[in-house]
Amino acid sequence: MRITKLNIYGFGCWVDTEFNFQTDYQVICGDNETGKTTILYFIRSILFGFASARGQEKYWQYLPRQSSKYGGEIELIDNDNNYWLVRRVKNKNNEELKIFKNNQETDPAEYAKLLGPVTDTLFAKTNFVDRKALEQVYHLSDDELLEQILAMGAVGSNEWLKLQKKLIKDADQIYRPRGKKYELNQLLEKADDLQQRLSQVNNENKQYQTLEAQLQKLNQQASEVQTQVQTAQKQLQYWQNLQKNWSNYVELQNLTANLTDSSEIDNQDWNKYIELKQQLALEQQNIGNLEQQRQNIQFSPEQTAQLNYFIAHQPKIEQLQQQQEELRFQQQHLEAEIVAQQKQLHEQQTQLLQQNPQLTAEAQPLTRQQIQEFQKLVNQTDAQVAGTQGLKKVVIGLIAVVVTVGGLVIGHSLLLALLGLLISLGGGWWLLTMSTTSSSNVQVRTKIQSFKQKYHLDNLTDQEVITLQGVIGQLANLTNQIQKNQSQIEQYQKNYQQWQQSVQLLLDNANKHSKPVTFSEFYQNGQHLLQLQQPQQNTLEQINPQITTLKLQQEQQQQQLNKILAKYHVTSLVDFEQLQKDTQHQQQKLQRQAVLQETLKPIIKALQTIGNQANLDNKLQQAQNKLQHQEQIFNQIQSQQAQLMAQENQLADDNQYQQVIQTIEYNNTAIATAFSEWISQVMAAEWINETLNQASANRFPKLMQQAEYFFQRLTNNHYRQIEFINNNLTVLSTANERFEVYELSRGTAAQLYLALTLAFSLEMADLTVLPILIDDAFVDFDPTRKANIGEIIQQMAKTTQIIYVCTDTQATTLFDQNHILNLKGL
Repeated sequence: MRITKLNIYGFGCWVDTEFNFQTDYQVICGDNETGKTTILYFIRSILFGFASARGQEKYWQYLPRQSSKYGGEIELIDNDNNYWLVRRVKNKNNEELKIFKNNQETDPAEYAKLLGPVTDTLFAKTNFVDRKALEQVYHLSDDELLEQILAMGAVGSNEWLKLQKKLIKDADQIYRPRGKKYELNQLLEKADDLQQRLSQVNNENKQYQTLEAQLQKLNQQASEVQTQVQTAQKQLQYWQNLQKNWSNYVELQNLTANLTDSSEIDNQDWNKYIELKQQLALEQQNIGNLEQQRQNIQFSPEQTAQLNYFIAHQPKIEQLQQQQEELRFQQQHLEAEIVAQQKQLHEQQTQLLQQNPQLTAEAQPLTRQQIQEFQKLVNQTDAQVAGTQGLKKVVIGLIAVVVTVGGLVIGHSLLLALLGLLISLGGGWWLLTMSTTSSSNVQVRTKIQSFKQKYHLDNLTDQEVITLQGVIGQLANLTNQIQKNQSQIEQYQKNYQQWQQSVQLLLDNANKHSKPVTFSEFYQNGQHLLQLQQPQQNTLEQINPQITTLKLQQEQQQQQLNKILAKYHVTSLVDFEQLQKDTQHQQQKLQRQAVLQETLKPIIKALQTIGNQANLDNKLQQAQNKLQHQEQIFNQIQSQQAQLMAQENQLADDNQYQQVIQTIEYNNTAIATAFSEWISQVMAAEWINETLNQASANRFPKLMQQAEYFFQRLTNNHYRQIEFINNNLTVLSTANERFEVYELSRGTAAQLYLALTLAFSLEMADLTVLPILIDDAFVDFDPTRKANIGEIIQQMAKTTQIIYVCTDTQATTLFDQNHILNLKGL
């Protein structure tokens, strides 16, 4: 399982921060207080849960001060290339965990299954390495060190060892061989007293004595048969032990048969090979960097032509650059103010026109003088209409009088006079209602209409022309502002087109010497070339000798490398490294062979005599049958003993005998109960110890082999072996000198513990593969050992992801720069 990305919502000094990780190893470098350790505890918190506020754990919480969010996400890839996302967020009262597998939310139980048996406590002991962890080897007693070794073989053994100690302590409270006050000791002493009392009572009964003699004879037979049963049990255990070790014996035979003689690479030659190979790679990288630097500072013909053209037209170029800045400022002003203002003005104009549909956008407001002139024309029209109507009324009246008088005079008839009056009044009414317009009135209306057309007020009545002057003025102001803004936009576009034409003419001539670029790129390139023009010659005089020296060193180192290859009769680096792999594989077989030979030494001859698995199964079956037969005989004797004891009880007819027997029975029951409790605790403790030893034995040889390899590398091959003698951890130097841990220097002891820790982390990979977190653990190492640990980290990263944080910037030179995350400035 490898981490690909961190997304920190809030944790310590990190808020809303993302980190992408390499899947093999990731080096994080930074000064103190830059948040390196915070990142490691963030990983641990998201994987297994946040630390509590109790005890020492409160220092591992890393509550953010600049954010209310606490938690984040980790993206993972497992060994089957499944994509996992673990999101853990903590509020005031609860902690929320969400798991996504391949972008689908899944049950946290499936994530727990992915972690396997690894808990936060076990992860802290095996996959979290810091200086404090390396120094703890000084504080371990022999028993504590043994517990650590057992923990390497059986997950959770610490709890089992605590239980074992408790069982032994509880058993000692029941019985001790030399104790007197303990329960079982007192019951056994009481049993001896009761037997003596029973013997006194039995001597009084001869028949009882006869039965007692028979019972003693059966007891002797039972003792003999019990001895035979124990012998049969030992024989069965002997054959079971051979059966258990038969697979190791077969493995030893195969190793012995398949071992071949092959040339081995001397450690000194191999270390020299690695050193030369690294130096060649480093010098090649330095040569490449210098050549790239030389290439960057030397002007090509194309760059020379660009520079000459730039210098020849520099005044014009500077002018265009200044104009570009001014146009950019105008554009920002137009985009920030004018465009938004235009939109608002159009919306206001549209709203006014919708509210006054008789108006148009071209309507113009009238001045006070124009309003007075328009009012005068309207008043003139009204006066002419009123005069015409008055004249008509006078004429009608006169006609009516004349007609009436004429009727009376001419006809001498009142009826005729009334008829004439009615006719004159009707005709007069018709004259009043008819639309009669004088020629002067038509001229005035024509002037009014022309006046309205001139100011785009055609659709308004005479009264609306006066009353809507406020709205018309507001509408005219909006129209004028829109036209003004549009003029600014058109003027900017015109200026920009003129600038583009000038730039295009300049770039068309410049592009004859280089590929087409924008004006900004052209200006920046020219300024850059002007800056490089002066110092480039001085820099070239420094770089060229350095390249020559590095190439000479490369030739010398390549000659040394060829000598090593020739010594082992290989022609390529691949063949030489394959030879080293074959050598290591052969050494591993030899070491495994030595372990098996030492393990099987007491029984190797017996295994060789057996010959095959079938014979061994047959011997085991015979031993089981023999034990079963002896146990049947023993059970028969016990049955006869019970019958005789029953007869003895029948002969005891006095109260004293019966009381002694009853007391003995009660005491035997108490002894059986106490003994059962004592023996169960003792056997349980023994079972725990044996089980943990067997569990450790399955992993321990392989683990120690890996730890010895790491320890050799870390100490520059000064020590070659790690051994346990009488449960004491010792190391053997290349000079065959043996040292216990307390005799080692501080740095060497730390390297020993680191070798054991790293080896155990690799050995645990079959349970679950979790990243190894290393927190500045190598600050006390010298440069050579730092280089060695750098190689070990890159080697382990092939199977287990390593996340290493450090403050030593020099240490980062040991790794690929793509794998380094520098926290400086973040």
